[in-house]
Amino acid sequence: MSDQELMQSWWQLRMQMGRLMQARHHKGQGTGLRGRDRIIGLVGYAGTSLSQRELADRVHLKPGSLTEALNGLEADGYVQRTRDPFDRRILRVQLTAKGQTRAKEIKAEHDQFVAQLFAQIAPADKAVLQRILQQMIENIKTYDAQIRDAKGDDHA
Repeated sequence: MSDQELMQSWWQLRMQMGRLMQARHHKGQGTGLRGRDRIIGLVGYAGTSLSQRELADRVHLKPGSLTEALNGLEADGYVQRTRDPFDRRILRVQLTAKGQTRAKEIKAEHDQFVAQLFAQIAPADKAVLQRILQQMIENIKTYDAQIRDAKGDDHA
């Protein structure tokens, strides 16, 4: 099997997952960790409050976009923002009771999805896949560093 054939299979998997999550989202059958639920899920997964900066980095949103999303989540009673007691410049985001309930639902949906994704795949095959994915991550990091070095870009 060629590298191009592997990339085609990888792309098909990504597209199928995207279509499934989008369809479930539009039918109200789950979230696929999109939009507001992605924020709720990540704060829930952290198990503690996160600074807005930490959360922005994790959800890959610009601070202004995150602030807008958090305004809606706060108005709907899912999150609460408070000043960090050690550094008043920092706003910390934590889930309310309503947010914790939704985070548990999101986790259950995610766990069900992951179980289905890896159903009928032997543990040994999962271990091989993990090793391969880790190597691909390292390869991408190396490639990215080479490109940055070639451009003289020292920003990560």
